[in-house]
Amino acid sequence: MTENPPLNRLLQRQLKKFGLDATRLPTDAAEWERFVGRISRAYTEHDQGRQLMERSLQVASEEMQQLYVRLRESAEVRVAEERDKLRGVISSLGSGLAVTDRLGVIQTMNPEGLRMLGLEAVPKGTSLHVLDDGGGLALRRSDDELHLPEAILTGKTVRHEDAHFLRASGALLPVSYVIAPIDEEGEMVGATLIFVDLSERKRVEEERDRSFTMSLDLLCVANFEGYFTRLNPAFERILGWTEEELMARPFIEFVHPDDRARTTKALERLTRGLPVKDFRNRYTTRQGGYRVLSWSAVPDTGNGVTFAAARDITEQERARVLLQEAKEAAEATTQAKSEFLANMSHEIRTPMNAVIGMTGLLLDTTLTGEQKEFVETIRRSGDALLAIINDILDFSKIESGHMVLEQQPYDVRACVEEALDLVATKAADKNLELILRVEPSVPARLVGDITRLRQILVNLLSNAVKFTEFGEVAVEVGAERVAVGDGEGDYELKFCVRDTGIGVPKESQDRLFRSFSQVDASTTRRFGGTGLGLAISKRLAELMGGSMWIQSEGIPNQGSRFFFT
Repeated sequence: MTENPPLNRLLQRQLKKFGLDATRLPTDAAEWERFVGRISRAYTEHDQGRQLMERSLQVASEEMQQLYVRLRESAEVRVAEERDKLRGVISSLGSGLAVTDRLGVIQTMNPEGLRMLGLEAVPKGTSLHVLDDGGGLALRRSDDELHLPEAILTGKTVRHEDAHFLRASGALLPVSYVIAPIDEEGEMVGATLIFVDLSERKRVEEERDRSFTMSLDLLCVANFEGYFTRLNPAFERILGWTEEELMARPFIEFVHPDDRARTTKALERLTRGLPVKDFRNRYTTRQGGYRVLSWSAVPDTGNGVTFAAARDITEQERARVLLQEAKEAAEATTQAKSEFLANMSHEIRTPMNAVIGMTGLLLDTTLTGEQKEFVETIRRSGDALLAIINDILDFSKIESGHMVLEQQPYDVRACVEEALDLVATKAADKNLELILRVEPSVPARLVGDITRLRQILVNLLSNAVKFTEFGEVAVEVGAERVAVGDGEGDYELKFCVRDTGIGVPKESQDRLFRSFSQVDASTTRRFGGTGLGLAISKRLAELMGGSMWIQSEGIPNQGSRFFFT
C-alpha cells in the first residue's frame, strides 16, 4: 500500500470539524457535498483575509513612503538651516579659519582669515606651504621645526603660540594657531586651521617691555618659592647686584636682618592672594650699605608669582629722620623756653602782687594830693603789668603743656553773670547796655572748669567793652546734647559774645588769634594790650574740646560776634 502525503493543516482542521481524518473519508454524496462546501468557504475566507492583508500592507507601504519623504525633506531643511547657521558663525568669527584637504590644499577660508592675510579670495589649488620666493601662503615658526604640510600629514592636533604667516604683501603676521585633523571612519581626509592675529598683543608686549626696561623704579616678578624670575635694570643701578646674582639666591637674603620677619609676613599675605601696598624694608647693596625701598605688589595665585614695584626712598627717609630730629629739637627748645617763661612769670608776679598790695595800703594813709596821684599811677601801672604777666603765665602754661583743667560742678548762668559783673563798671562808664540770654536747653548744673570758662568770657567781654563806644554788649548761651564715648549726660555749650563796636575787617581776622598779634599797630597804641587774650582764649576753648571763631563785616557800629564752644 502506497503511503499518502501529509495533509495541509487547514484541510486537517476542516476534516476534524466533520469528525474525519486521513483514514476516514465521507461515504455518501450528501456528506461529500457538505464537506466540499465547507472547504470552499474556508478557502474563500482565507482569500478574503489574504486580500485584506495585502490591501493593508499596500496602504501601510504608501503611508510609510510618504512619511519617509516628509522626514527626508525635513532633515534636508534642518541640515540646510544648520549649514547656514554654521556658515554664519564661521563668517563672524574673530579668528581666521581654513579647511584643507589631506594634502593641505585650501578648500575654504572665512572672511576674517582672508582679511588677516590680505587676500580677497584664496586662489584655487593654493596650499599652505613654505615658498622661498614668498609667493602664496606660508607658515613660519620661530624655531622652524614644523611646517604646516608636516603638521597636516601627522594627523594629530598641533598647537603653537609663536608663529608667523606670510601675508600676500610679503610681510610676516605674528599668529598663534591650532591644526586639527578631520577624520572619517578612521581615515584623515583633511584638517581645520584656526589662527589668531597677535600683532596687537605683540605691540603691547613690546611697549610693556620697553616700560619695564626704562622704568626708574625697581620692577620685578618673583615666584612664591622666594626667588626673582625677572628684574629690570633699575635693580642693578640702585643696588649694584647683577641680575644673575639677584636671581641665584632667595631674595630674603638681600633684606636687612631686622626687616626679614616683616617681609616674610608680607610674602605670606601675597601667597593668600592679598595685595601689599606701601610696604617698606631695607635691601643690601653690593657696596655693603642698605637702601630703603617702598614696595607695592599684587599676586597671581594661578601662576604662583608676584608682580612687584619698588621705589628707592632712602633719601626721603634720611630727610624725614633729619626733619623729625630737628622738629623734636625745636619742640624741646620751645618747651624749655615756655617752662622758663612760666617760672619767670611766676617769680615776677609775686613781687608785683606785693607792690600792688603796698600801694593799696599806702592809699589808705594820709597823703597830699600830689602824693595820692603818684600812688594811683603806681597802682594802675602795677595792675596793667600784672595783667600782662598773668597772660604770659597762662600762655606759657598752655605752650609747655602744664595747663591742667579742673572738673568741678558749676552753674553756667552764675558763671556768665560773674563775668559780666567784672566788666559792669567799665560798661557803665561808657553807658553800654549789658545783655544776657540763656536758652532753656542749657542745664542748670554741669561739670567742667568754671575758672577757665570765666577767663574766656572776661577776655571776650573786656574786648567788647573796650572797642564799643555806644550801644550794647550781649552774651548768648545755648546747649546741645551730644554723644561722646559712654557719657549719657554730655552737652556742648555754645557762647556768643556780640557788641556794637568798631568791628574787625575781614582781611585782618586771620591775625586775631595769633600770639602777640592785634588788628594793627594803632589798636595797641589806642587801646593797649598784649595781643595774647584771644590766642589764650582760643587755646583754652580747644583744651576743653571746643573751638572759637569770629563773624564781622568790619563796619563801625555793627560790631563783631565771637563764638566759642
